[in-house]
Amino acid sequence: MKKIIFFFIFSLFGLFASQITEPKFFDDSILNQKYPNFIKFQEIKNYTPFNNSYIGSYWLESVKDIPEELESFSNIFNYLKFEKVQDKIYALGVNSLGFWLIINENKKTKPYFIGIAQDKFIHIKISSIYRLIKDDKLQLECSIIKQTSLGSRPMISEEDFPKYKALKENLLLSIDINIIKQDSDGDGYNDIFENYIGLNPKSKDSDNDGINDDVDFNPLYKSIDNEYTNAFNKYINGGYIHKFDNSKTVTPIFVKEHQIQSDINPFKFDIYIIENTALKNIAPKTNRVLLFMKNKDRNNFNITDSEYRDIIKTNDNEFEITSAYENGSTSCRIKKEGNDWILNLISATVY
Repeated sequence: MKKIIFFFIFSLFGLFASQITEPKFFDDSILNQKYPNFIKFQEIKNYTPFNNSYIGSYWLESVKDIPEELESFSNIFNYLKFEKVQDKIYALGVNSLGFWLIINENKKTKPYFIGIAQDKFIHIKISSIYRLIKDDKLQLECSIIKQTSLGSRPMISEEDFPKYKALKENLLLSIDINIIKQDSDGDGYNDIFENYIGLNPKSKDSDNDGINDDVDFNPLYKSIDNEYTNAFNKYINGGYIHKFDNSKTVTPIFVKEHQIQSDINPFKFDIYIIENTALKNIAPKTNRVLLFMKNKDRNNFNITDSEYRDIIKTNDNEFEITSAYENGSTSCRIKKEGNDWILNLISATVY
């Protein structure tokens, strides 16, 4: 793979060394984990062996030629499997939040979160042995796995990806479809999803800001159009780069702020970990976000380290955003100068 790598101040290793930590459970105690009681497990004799080439993501497992009825969500989910049952279409999809059951019925398609995160202890197998739907239940072959190697970034070759091994192979999990579809407040998010990310499954407006959860771009906290919102929207909307914050780069580089059409799909979120409560009430204009307090919420949320952005506030007039992805990384400093916010790119890597 052809690589183009840019470093502006410090190396990628130095930048992300603090981001990569040893998994909380690094031994066989994983087998003692408690899962929601709506997820049922049974041991099976005929099972698909764990694929030792699994690297913590399912991008190689994409289903091609998906039915037209599912295409409206093809930019949100990586479809892994689908099945037609009478007049309904069921599909298993995955995104950065985890696994979803997408159902097309009565000419409408809707995703439902099933309560399982990607890249954690439950490894979903894309199996041909068992049907996706049986007796009004979702059923999936799975293994209980543990991570044996953290991997490194940039992820260019096979050696750079994390490694896993199976602790228990012969499992079939099942979830009642009626439980998956339950949406107590009728806001479009199933109860499993709302409980998972911290919304109130009994209220359409979890943060009581007058905006229903399914159209709220910051559903976990009251959205306020304050000065931090102004700075954040410059970041996600392109904003403008004043200069590279590097003593060897003296030429300012300006990128005019531009209007971006709002992403109205309620099942696509950008995830941020914040350190200061002053930042939680931002009101994004174009991107839907989930904001989690670093020392509080993240312990209860099973996101993967490669799928979030850190926001670190240094003082009232300056904060940093560090982003790490499988295909690149950036680190920016946003600083107030006069009545405006200036975005300085500290470092970036693309490969």
